[in-house]
Amino acid sequence: MQQTQTNRTRTQYCELCHTCHLQLEPCLIICHGTCNQKIKRGADYFVASDSSRVFCKKCYSNLNSLLPDQFHVDKENTNYTNNQKNQKKKRKIYYKRDLLKRKYEEEIPENWVSCTKCHKRMHHICALHNRFLMKDEDYVCPMCHCEAHVQVPNIFQKNHPNPFRTPTTQTPPHPHHPHHPHTHSRYTYKSGQAAPDPITTSVPFHTSNDLPTCALSRFIEGKIRLRMRELGFGGGPEKSISIRVVSETTCSYQVPEVIRRHYELYQNDTISGRTYAVPEKIRYTSKAILMFQTIDYVDVCLFCMYVHEYDTPHVPGDKRIYIAYLDSVDHFRPKPCRTPVYQEILVAYLAYARADGFVQAHIWSCPPLKGNNFIFWTHPNYQKTPNQERLTHWYEQVLARAIETGTVTAVKSLYDAIFKQNPQLDPSRPSVCPPIMEGDFWIDETQRVHHASLKRHLKNGSKKKSAAAEVDDRSTAVQIGNFLKNKVMEHPSAIPFNRPVNTVALKLFDYFDVIKRPMDLGTVQVRCLLGEFDTLLDVICDVKLVFDNARRYNPPGHIVHTMAVELEAFFIAGLQELLQEWKAKCGLTHTTLHTVQDFHSINLRLGQSIADQLQILVSPFTDHSPPSPTVAKIPLSPPPVTKRPAETLPLIRTNVVPSVRTATPSPTAAAPLRPPSALSRTPRPPLTTKPSRKVTGKRKVPRKTVTKLNLMHDGAAAVAQHMLGEEIFITSHKKKAKLDLPVAKLYSSLKRGSWLGEEVGAAVRKMRSNFFLCDLRPKGEPRMEEEEAKLGSFQEYVGDLERERRYYKPRCGVMDMRQNFLELSQHHHYQFDTLRRAKYSSVMLLHHLLNPTNSSLVCKCTTCAKPIGEVWWHDTKNPNDNICLDCYEEIPSARKDNFTPHRNYSLQFKFENGDV
Repeated sequence: MQQTQTNRTRTQYCELCHTCHLQLEPCLIICHGTCNQKIKRGADYFVASDSSRVFCKKCYSNLNSLLPDQFHVDKENTNYTNNQKNQKKKRKIYYKRDLLKRKYEEEIPENWVSCTKCHKRMHHICALHNRFLMKDEDYVCPMCHCEAHVQVPNIFQKNHPNPFRTPTTQTPPHPHHPHHPHTHSRYTYKSGQAAPDPITTSVPFHTSNDLPTCALSRFIEGKIRLRMRELGFGGGPEKSISIRVVSETTCSYQVPEVIRRHYELYQNDTISGRTYAVPEKIRYTSKAILMFQTIDYVDVCLFCMYVHEYDTPHVPGDKRIYIAYLDSVDHFRPKPCRTPVYQEILVAYLAYARADGFVQAHIWSCPPLKGNNFIFWTHPNYQKTPNQERLTHWYEQVLARAIETGTVTAVKSLYDAIFKQNPQLDPSRPSVCPPIMEGDFWIDETQRVHHASLKRHLKNGSKKKSAAAEVDDRSTAVQIGNFLKNKVMEHPSAIPFNRPVNTVALKLFDYFDVIKRPMDLGTVQVRCLLGEFDTLLDVICDVKLVFDNARRYNPPGHIVHTMAVELEAFFIAGLQELLQEWKAKCGLTHTTLHTVQDFHSINLRLGQSIADQLQILVSPFTDHSPPSPTVAKIPLSPPPVTKRPAETLPLIRTNVVPSVRTATPSPTAAAPLRPPSALSRTPRPPLTTKPSRKVTGKRKVPRKTVTKLNLMHDGAAAVAQHMLGEEIFITSHKKKAKLDLPVAKLYSSLKRGSWLGEEVGAAVRKMRSNFFLCDLRPKGEPRMEEEEAKLGSFQEYVGDLERERRYYKPRCGVMDMRQNFLELSQHHHYQFDTLRRAKYSSVMLLHHLLNPTNSSLVCKCTTCAKPIGEVWWHDTKNPNDNICLDCYEEIPSARKDNFTPHRNYSLQFKFENGDV
């Protein structure tokens, strides 16, 4: 016993938690390479000087000398608030040699604070010490406040100013709100007690009561308390919960160019509706909803949800919501109510959105990687990260509850609603564009597939195509691409222009300072094959850009300058010859189309045949003279396929590409291309299916029938079944069948314009159970008895929703973007892995929300006390030191290896005075 007391005397220990030194979690570092994994403790990594790119040791070894553009880096920076200028930053070139080598081995101890009266030491977190309101030299511990002989202000007196709490100007509570003075008091859980106790005194720090309320927060809070009473936990536990909307900001999302080029918007998401062009920007309203529970008189933040409301649609009558992020920590009490309460928050919000005029809700079931965090920094060790199946079942339970309340009327997979229609489109039409939601899976998958296709075609560019295949290509885009590949790029002078300039190998370090738009022939050729150009003029402009860049960087008399002039003349002459061949094949030799300028407006989208485009092009110039009878006319499209009886049609025939505009060939024309099933008398099976084999000696086992569940009253199992759609039989948990897109390729010479949407649809189809599309619109007339009952249930559920809504604008943008809040938590060590740390982090979060000043949010240099710019340098040996770039350049070279760059998150915050 005496030895224990001696050790405790020699070692510092906290007077509140009776523990010694505790370690905090260092900042999370994610590799931006192909692995996309977090950097392990003790491992080496490489980081750019502006912290924009980080690579692990394995990905670093596979990098080229010049780092490629990575479209998946800094996705969160695509959001722009009203006070920010949406301007494209100047392109910056990154070299592999400039990356800084660092080691991830930082150790961060918890800070200590000493009482000025009793001189006892305690943890910064245990004492709930707010260093932005009180200096460490003026701190007085809670024990000294209770001593009668200590002459300090009594912070529990209502009329005395509170030194731990800044005065805030808040709106008075709503008369029907539970926190109104004329209603019952709130309750709090205490450590070691199973039942909560009423709160009868004030607390010396901010609570959720200080945050203003709105109609949405009051509606969700009322539904949560009603739900807890239904589960048998009324009489106190439900009064310890409060809901607040802490962020409501207008954002804009810059739609990627590949989306605008390869997709089209359709009204009601059907190919029979009216089409709209994909806009360059999408505006939406982002909201952050927090749930607090009072534990030990402290309002602890336990749940957060980010939602995006697209209330200004580009398609009329298409208001949608997107559940962007959900996160929670496992400190909720009582435990049996944790899942139902979190699910009720989502259901209540869907009901509020439907009452507000929204027609559809989108949910992506995407669990975080183990060790990663969506919103809250660090979680308890005993809280398991949900896998894909568990999280999907959690959302199915949410939608089952929403259907029970009448909020959701139908559930469908994103593949069935959108991507399944792409094979039915005209070959020249782009893909059906799903609803554009910032951060959705299909947008990133589209960019990934497009980027992989470019790399694959550039890598295989040296392989020559067979002559038979070239003759069979009737698409204008493919013909131009083959011309560039087999004629222009094979010229002896084309060697310097076939691939991007390797500035590192050639030591052309000022190349990107002179050339602002690099271009090469290989990229132009691949973009032709992928349908990236609208007209022939766009191709000519890009090809001329290649030669203009060469002449601009290399002076006259240089060998590259001379080769550029020679190859440009060869390109114009060869293009003129190709266009004349098109005229001869289509029998248009008597037209007035003679020069390349006459063909500038020809359409180069995929699926456009040469004959079709030339007929449109020469219509205002033709002299109506009959073509030569010896010239074979290329058919515009295959003739319609003879239909079989309904009982003999295979299932895959429902997605056969319909025939487009047909042209009657001349009597002497060559036979058009026909599908095999239309040429032969005996019908053949479709191209995407294999002929059946006769099985001898075994009895054919009939397929088990699956009972189709009713979505209205069969719960989560019915939701899961409706997400599978028509593929209930081929999807199994024990043995997953290989899914192939049901696209019947009737003719391969004309590549479809919707190729990108079909490839992305194949990836979405494999994950079809993870993308929920919920219909919030009531069923039209006439309604069934069940539908009438559900409509009555919804009206009863939203009966207490306030019709007169008074919105408010939060004064601080701390929670406007989840990535910025996550980086703020990492910088200030606002962790939620233990209850004591969750209390401190919640108190500091309330302080930042209620004190929208830049003194506590802007990163300042610890050396010169000036605000830090885009990057701040963190000292791994002294975690409290964060310096600016100017101070970093002044320190000795031997110490620079101890500093690592970090992105300045505070530049995205929006303060009360309008500064950003």
